Amino acid sequence: IKSFQDDSHTDGWSSFGRVRRNEAYMKRVSSRDLMKSKSEGTLRSLVFDTQSTIRTDRSSLTMSTLETKESPPGKVFFPKGLTNNAMLNSTRSLDAVTHAERSVERQLASLSLSQRACVHALKLKWERQNGANHLFPDYYYLRFARCSPGDPFNFSSAWKVMERFDWRYFELSMSKMEATVLTKAAFPVPGLKTRGGRDVFYVRPSRYFPKKAPTNSMIDLVVYIMNCMLEKEHGSIHGLGLVANMAGWTMENFCVSYWHKLLITLQGHRVPTRISAFLLVDPPSWFDSIWTIMKPMMSDDFQEKVAIVSSGDLERYLMDGYEQYLPDDMGIGKVCTKHIVKALVSERMAIESTSRLEKLPECILAKEY
Repeated sequence: IKSFQDDSHTDGWSSFGRVRRNEAYMKRVSSRDLMKSKSEGTLRSLVFDTQSTIRTDRSSLTMSTLETKESPPGKVFFPKGLTNNAMLNSTRSLDAVTHAERSVERQLASLSLSQRACVHALKLKWERQNGANHLFPDYYYLRFARCSPGDPFNFSSAWKVMERFDWRYFELSMSKMEATVLTKAAFPVPGLKTRGGRDVFYVRPSRYFPKKAPTNSMIDLVVYIMNCMLEKEHGSIHGLGLVANMAGWTMENFCVSYWHKLLITLQGHRVPTRISAFLLVDPPSWFDSIWTIMKPMMSDDFQEKVAIVSSGDLERYLMDGYEQYLPDDMGIGKVCTKHIVKALVSERMAIESTSRLEKLPECILAKEY
């Protein structure tokens, strides 16, 4: 990396020299660091397969010297569900890393050697054990690694999520979810970000009644929304923010099994996801008793990401001018909730329709489309 910074020449020969120097440097340093790590034995045994794969693309090695590590932003702390100044001071914006979406190949090329080894090991082990019957799309192996519970690129925790993954989630689409989406119980909020720069989605728990609708209907909606948002590289790296508007929430909306499944899902144990901030806004006065039930369902690490706040304190957690993006469902929001949801339905219908056409054989496309 230093050779790239110090060498002011731009001719072809000096550029070639920089590539060669960085290739040699990466082979020495990355391999040494990987072998020193306490990664699972499977990961170490597969590193040489990964190295041979990397050698086939010199451009990926060059990029990896410039972008060698994907580390999440500093943790935010909300001990015991209360606000904390550590969260308020965590204002390092991530907008600088928001850019046009890169291909999966380029994203993999930008990882460090150990991170790529983790992704490759997950894919190789899964394919060896499952054959050609249940294979994940390539970008999903990367997402499992990035969103592994606890620290990113943890082979062991990522593998557990893969084993528990419900393949039914691959069948979720707007054509099937439209009626549930139109209940406005959960949806992403375009343009809204946390103080740390994470994209935000919004849920209104008072719109779900466990006695009238199956638990899976709401869980499926939350999973579908997160899947849509995590199609972006930025979200899969840095996580999402969640604003739960608890206004109007009563015991009729509460179900232990539902909240247990929801919290397990939000913690990334059933689907690869990462929630970086979870705001419970304007809960009822008796919510302390519910919080006592909820706490054992969350890991200590996840509890630190939860804050119980009033709507008047949102400016301490969300971006400046957040009211201009917040749905009017909260009163202080300026954007029509109905318009947000209708736009989401139209956008996803178009995206998913195009995706399905791209997967059809060319002969069918030529005849029917």
